[in-house]
Amino acid sequence: MGENAKRAGITHIVVDAKIPYGHTTYPSQFGYHVSRWSDGRYDMWRDRDFLQEMIDALQPTGLKILANIDVFAEGTAESRDGVAYDHKEWQVMFYNPSLLSAPVAAENASDQTIFVNPIHPEVRRHELAIIEEITAHYELDGIVLDRCRYPNIYGDFSDLSRTMFEQYIGQQVEQWPQQIITVQEDPEGTRQVEFGRWFGKWAEWRALNIKNFVKEAKQLVKSLKPDLLFSIYVGSWYPLYYNEGVNWASETYRSDLPWVSEDYHRSAYADELDFLMTGCYYPEVYIEEAQQNGRPASWYSVEGAIDISMQAVNGQIPARCESIPEGLRRRCRTV
Repeated sequence: MGENAKRAGITHIVVDAKIPYGHTTYPSQFGYHVSRWSDGRYDMWRDRDFLQEMIDALQPTGLKILANIDVFAEGTAESRDGVAYDHKEWQVMFYNPSLLSAPVAAENASDQTIFVNPIHPEVRRHELAIIEEITAHYELDGIVLDRCRYPNIYGDFSDLSRTMFEQYIGQQVEQWPQQIITVQEDPEGTRQVEFGRWFGKWAEWRALNIKNFVKEAKQLVKSLKPDLLFSIYVGSWYPLYYNEGVNWASETYRSDLPWVSEDYHRSAYADELDFLMTGCYYPEVYIEEAQQNGRPASWYSVEGAIDISMQAVNGQIPARCESIPEGLRRRCRTV
């Protein structure tokens, strides 16, 4: 496998160490091994260290090996497996429980992932412990964070988040959560989200929460192994990524979105990374195709997604755009 990848021109391999439901592919002191899945679907993984197996297989090829860690995803509602069910106080509290799996941008509407609250102190300690464990114990070339975000625009509306947000703005939110967002539903079941008085600061605060965690995780990784690459994988739909509470642009980038607060750029974290990966997976490859098919914006195409990715990082770090055809590779280059 490794030799075939190398012959194909691949230089880096990302190996799952912690999957989207919180389970680990290696024996962990902090997370559940995938073989503990309650319905037995991963029994064949018992006593296996998939991460080490992949490292052993790939190291002779000279390929760069990065461990992928799905951060704030800690369970699945499908089988009620995961650490999130051991610590229900960790779970994200939604604006309305019925919105748990509400689709956001390119997210899967049927996704049953259970997210935990990124600002809960125990959650942060748990996630950092796993990052430290992987970094310290495995011979890697880098760490990639994924799902280092909120699940969607509808969470988290817990008492903890309200208290911390009110401290951030220095006053009480008199009408909670209506002064953040209100959700209307028409007779056909289509939801419309309306932004309230405090939405701009709320988006800024949520993104700062994620940025602060990213900075802490980076400091931890670099303190253990300074030469390791530190990266994050995100969706390329930047104009909608406030839904996930993430500002993956550079601090030097100024968004012109209508709700953006004066200090929103302070929440941007691209400058903390060695490189950024954005997922550019759309049915239309070129901008012209997206326009012809009535897509809402040019970035609903692979070409447009590459363009907006490069604009947002603003030349500050290398960017890698995933799922791009060969003819567009020159547009997503190291900058």
